[in-house]
Amino acid sequence: MEKKLRILMLEDAPADSELIVHEVRKAGIPFISKRVETREDFLRELDEFAPDIILSDYRLPSFDGLSALYLKNEHAPTTPFIIVTGSINEEVAVECIKAGSDDYVLKENLIRLCPAVKKALDNKQNKEKKEQAEKALRESEERFREFFENAPLYCYMISTNGLILNANSSALEALGYMKDELIGKPLKTIYAPESLPKMKQLFSIWKKDGNLKGEEIVIITKKGERRAVLLSASTVKNKDEEIMHSITLQIDITERKRAEARMHILLAAIEQASEAVIMTAPDGTIQYVNTAFEKITGYPRQEAMGKNTNILKSGKQETEFYKNLWDTIKNEGVWKGRFVNKKKDGTLYEENATIFPVIDPDGKIVNFTKIGRDVTEEVKLEKQFLQSQKMEAIGRLAGGIAHDFNNLLTGITVSAEMAKAELRHGDPMLEYIKDISETSRRAADLVAQLLAFSRKQITSPVIIDLNEAIRSMDRVIRRVIGEGIEFTSILHPKVLPIKIDAGQLDQIIMNLVVNALDAMPRGGKLTIKAGIADMEGDIKRVYPLIEPGQCVILEFMDNGIGIDKETLSQIFEPFFSTKDTGKGTGLGLSTVYGIVKQACGHIVAQSEPGKGTTFKLYFPLSSGKPKSGQEESRQTSLVLGGDEPIIIVDDEKVIRKLLRKALTRAGYKVHCASNGEEAQILFKSLRERPTLLITDMVLPDMSGVELALNLQERTPDLRTVFISGYAKEAYDHYIQLDRHADFIAKPFNMSQILGKIREVLDR
Repeated sequence: MEKKLRILMLEDAPADSELIVHEVRKAGIPFISKRVETREDFLRELDEFAPDIILSDYRLPSFDGLSALYLKNEHAPTTPFIIVTGSINEEVAVECIKAGSDDYVLKENLIRLCPAVKKALDNKQNKEKKEQAEKALRESEERFREFFENAPLYCYMISTNGLILNANSSALEALGYMKDELIGKPLKTIYAPESLPKMKQLFSIWKKDGNLKGEEIVIITKKGERRAVLLSASTVKNKDEEIMHSITLQIDITERKRAEARMHILLAAIEQASEAVIMTAPDGTIQYVNTAFEKITGYPRQEAMGKNTNILKSGKQETEFYKNLWDTIKNEGVWKGRFVNKKKDGTLYEENATIFPVIDPDGKIVNFTKIGRDVTEEVKLEKQFLQSQKMEAIGRLAGGIAHDFNNLLTGITVSAEMAKAELRHGDPMLEYIKDISETSRRAADLVAQLLAFSRKQITSPVIIDLNEAIRSMDRVIRRVIGEGIEFTSILHPKVLPIKIDAGQLDQIIMNLVVNALDAMPRGGKLTIKAGIADMEGDIKRVYPLIEPGQCVILEFMDNGIGIDKETLSQIFEPFFSTKDTGKGTGLGLSTVYGIVKQACGHIVAQSEPGKGTTFKLYFPLSSGKPKSGQEESRQTSLVLGGDEPIIIVDDEKVIRKLLRKALTRAGYKVHCASNGEEAQILFKSLRERPTLLITDMVLPDMSGVELALNLQERTPDLRTVFISGYAKEAYDHYIQLDRHADFIAKPFNMSQILGKIREVLDR
């Protein structure tokens, strides 16, 4: 419904009021009207009727139009007001217009009334629009001022010639300036020197295009601190499209840049880390992997991303294992443990891993991160270390047994020899004594094997050409293997010098030959090969920490029944044997292992059931010159006696007793003591100073070496022969003597001890 015009008439003549209503109605203006005559009624209707326009007579009995106009201006200032009167002079009309009347119309000319009303209403509407626009502009300007002043951005007003016209509190606070210190200063005041060339370029672009957006520059504070900002600018123009100034906004991105730098460093560290890093979605889908992951698993980054971590499953962990893992991390816990995982090529590897959830500020798990370290080689080293500890413990046990056992064997051997010397040829007791001697010899061989395994056997290493050693053993090997074995030896064209005890090298060769024969009960092929190798490949995989370089390699290859993986892991352990009871001591390969280690070498066994076995022995390449031919162990064929005074020191009573008897029978003047202190007292009391000292290396109160040095201070030309059934201390003392002392190992026979005595005395 069309809104009707509300007309308030201030008129005391009803007839005139009718004429006015008639005239307005003629103009087709829909309206409602109300007539009042008094001041009180006029004021009331201004409030209650709320007219859109007021038509007022100038002269009223108790009131006049000019007074009404003043009241209107006070109570309804925007309502149009027209004077409608019978007569009015020009002076009054001007006064009314000045007071705010929109127009005046004479009653005799009411035809002007409607145009005057329309004009007044249009003026009112235009005025209201203008006021609204001005109000909106004021409000906009106020909002802009409020935004400019309180915005967290750095805001500036810049003149066309580059002067700072205004700056908000955020900018002033960040830069450290008071407003009067900055206003009127050139723009370059707040930009770092390195940003000035770019700012000149941007200023030119701004003057041409009028806008800049998201340009990164560096500003500088009053104290000289640099801050990175993103700059945007727009021009402010007048009605003639002339640029008045620009509004420049800066977003401080200093902390963001620092965070990006930290993130870049963190990402670089993750990328360069040796541990594999994986980030997944909550369902296990891979979202990120680092370079180490690619190297360890063999999966390229692009291939792994988007797939589930199940690609690494090896099948070695049970379902319960993974259930416990997921339960832990889904409950915001940290899981630590070891996986056996599978690479892209199917190779298995062991990994120590830590897996933890990544939680957002709302407490929601958004990612899982795994940091894994390939410990495959470490596990191998750990197993080797445990094996080494076990072997070392057995070695110490073997050494301790050997010490006591060799003392006993010495007594048995010497007693058997002395008993044999007392019997006549053909005496039936000689057969028993022969059996005792043979059994004693076999027991001594067994102890020697234990000592070789323990790697503390006292040896006489010399530089030997490995080619020559194999060549000299060729005839013996062929005699041992028989006709069913095809034997080949492949020698190296150059000399292969290694430092090792000659007898022990022969023992290595024969033990490995016999081992190969046992693996080929129906015949086969045995190849022995000597050469030069680098400490890489198989030996590097078994001993990852070995020093690189060239070495001498000795290989034994057979095509026998082979060895399964479980047995292969135990073959060097003492007393381990796959042979039937009574058919082997289980010391053959452990003896080889001990000898190789004592020679500073390494040994690797490779085998599979049905595919034969290969033993690879690695020895350091010696820089010395090999002796021509192997020195044969010398045996004294003719035992010579003598009459020199000798002092024997041993804590074993039976040893002292037997040696005294044997050496006395050979003509020597023998004196005995059970320990070092007793020996020194005895030495002082003798009128004829002994020429030779025979002492055990380990005595109850001191070492044999200490005793010898003490006695030699009194008698510098005193000769010494050390004896020992082996103990760790004896070996260590022998090492201190640089292995050049005269030594004879227990058990020994009479020929050996008498021969050694004569050799030392006659030197």
